[in-house]
Amino acid sequence: MYGRRRVRPARRRVRARRAAERRQAEAIVARAERLVAALLDIFVLRPIATVYGWLYALIGSPTSHRIVLRLGLLTALHLTCIGVAVLAYAGFYHAWVPAASTQKNVYLQYSTGAERAPPSASVLLDGGEADLPVWLTEPTTPLFREGLQYDVALEMRVLMPRHTQDSTSSCLPDAMVRLDLAAGDTPLYHASRPMLLVSEPRFVRWLARLARVALRPFQREPIVPTQTVRVPLLHRITPWMRGVERNLMATRANLVLETEHLQVQSAVLRFDARMAGLVYLMYHHAFISLGVFVLLFASIEFAIAGGLWAVLAATLAGRLAEAARLAADRRDDAHALALLADVARVADALGVVSANDALREISTHSLRVFFVPSLQARLEDARPTGGAADAAARMQQRRAQVEASLGAARLFFATTARHGALPRAVALMLRPQVAGDAPLAPAERRHLKIQLLKLEKQVERLLDAFRTAYRAQKRPAAGAPPADVFYDLLVVPGVDDDDDDDDDDDVAPDAQDTYEARAPRTLRDYLLMLLVLHAVRTAHLMDAAHQELELLRTAPPPADAAAAEAPRADDAWRLDSGWFSGARGGALLDTQGKPLRPFVITGSAGGATRDELKAQVFRPSHRLPTMSIDEYLAEEERRGNIVRSGGAAQAAAPTPREQRAETAELDGTRAAEDAEEAARQDAIRWDAYTDAHKRGAGNTMNRG
Repeated sequence: MYGRRRVRPARRRVRARRAAERRQAEAIVARAERLVAALLDIFVLRPIATVYGWLYALIGSPTSHRIVLRLGLLTALHLTCIGVAVLAYAGFYHAWVPAASTQKNVYLQYSTGAERAPPSASVLLDGGEADLPVWLTEPTTPLFREGLQYDVALEMRVLMPRHTQDSTSSCLPDAMVRLDLAAGDTPLYHASRPMLLVSEPRFVRWLARLARVALRPFQREPIVPTQTVRVPLLHRITPWMRGVERNLMATRANLVLETEHLQVQSAVLRFDARMAGLVYLMYHHAFISLGVFVLLFASIEFAIAGGLWAVLAATLAGRLAEAARLAADRRDDAHALALLADVARVADALGVVSANDALREISTHSLRVFFVPSLQARLEDARPTGGAADAAARMQQRRAQVEASLGAARLFFATTARHGALPRAVALMLRPQVAGDAPLAPAERRHLKIQLLKLEKQVERLLDAFRTAYRAQKRPAAGAPPADVFYDLLVVPGVDDDDDDDDDDDVAPDAQDTYEARAPRTLRDYLLMLLVLHAVRTAHLMDAAHQELELLRTAPPPADAAAAEAPRADDAWRLDSGWFSGARGGALLDTQGKPLRPFVITGSAGGATRDELKAQVFRPSHRLPTMSIDEYLAEEERRGNIVRSGGAAQAAAPTPREQRAETAELDGTRAAEDAEEAARQDAIRWDAYTDAHKRGAGNTMNRG
């Protein structure tokens, strides 16, 4: 028992030690795994993730998309331009540069018999009417270029005689070549040149033979060695001169080989063109001429494209300015809307402002395209609803106009938000009015309206000051600008808007939560601030349009006009106005039988008698006349309401001055003294008037 008790603790200690060693090893392995994972994360995963993030940001960012798309578009345009230039150069080269070398095969004819004539051949160069049988087998194009000079030479492959095949032999045959160029039967040129064979080593001849076999393996090569001989015959001739008729053009070549010892395997009559000037440069320096031609052609293409773009841009700006002027004058809203629609369609077709353009990438004159939707919204909202016959049609027309105005306003805010054209603070201020789905508390709504009104007045003041100075600097003699700065896009004829792009700092709109209006320094700053003014007014318009559209949707349908006019026609003969009878068309009694409005019980319309009609003339509460007209006038005259004037009595009555003179004659009375004082005051006033107004100083009746 004692030994067994001693063994169990030892085993337990061993197991505990092994367990501790195992845990220690596991801890070491875990630390090693964490270290490896950390090293792997630091040196492998993080760099890969960083590079992947950079690549993803580079590939997925809108800026990269714009760069790639524009580079691809520019590359395609340049390649297209270069391709068109190369095709144009190829066509010009084919039409302008002639064939440098033209050749005709010569078939020598050998005679037999006692009188052996030298070998000769007749070569058809160009056909005439006398050569129709032969001309039918020849090409129909002329062999020569009109007015061009040629060098004529004869190339022959001559079989070497056996006694001359040795390179040491000095007895080489020679011959005389005679050429006649004629136009039909008329000789034009004549030449006679000797032909000399040159001794060649045997290995040179065999090397030439192997070269010919390699180049033309399917052509038979004679066993006897051959030698190629070139005999120049004519130099700088003009087979077809300008002003010469066709029957005098060289059409036939007569060739005679004055020898009897040579055997000719093949012969070719060559015409080498002598080029000069531009033709020489294009032929001998084709790549240089191609580069120059492509450069000039591409420059012309780009100049034409730039000119067309400038013309379209100027036309677009002019139409937009005219539409803004018409919108400001409110003289022809339909024509102004048509002009704005044309401007929007042309700008969209030309891609003046792309959907992926940043604000800094949009030129100054292209910023005016942003104002098209806001002007459309303004005009659609202000258009009168004319032309409709009834109220229902007018309500439908007005509802369509309000919806069109809201659509244009939403397009304006979507475009400015896509390109970031509005400052962040202004966009946040206008969000409740633009969205229209989150109504504010009355106090907040009032505070927002006050803030927007202050901002609108401040922006208008700064814009008006800048446009006055700008027009005075650029074109002082230009026409009068619109009275409202809202419609003034500063389109000044003869002034390039892009000149101000170089002075701009390309500063993005303020991204802070507060907006501080600063005085614009350039045209670009003016247009960006004008966008703020358009945004504020368009937001007010959208708020009012939402309310009006809700009223139009919930308004009851108007009654039929014919049904409304029928009762009026029936009651038109009555003397009373019927104001006391209450609203027409309502119920007379309620559910308990209580009358709701006054009414009169009448007989049927078909059985109405004279007494019933007479009883309907005077209704209750109508005041009946109690006196005649003469009695009424007499009573009014008694009351003093009728003033009588004119007649003999008035003509005999004294004037006020005569009455005053008669009163002044009453000496010793107060009335006489007052009359004398009044006369004296009149005299004083008249003297003062005559002193202040000299005679003749008044109206001279156009006498000077």
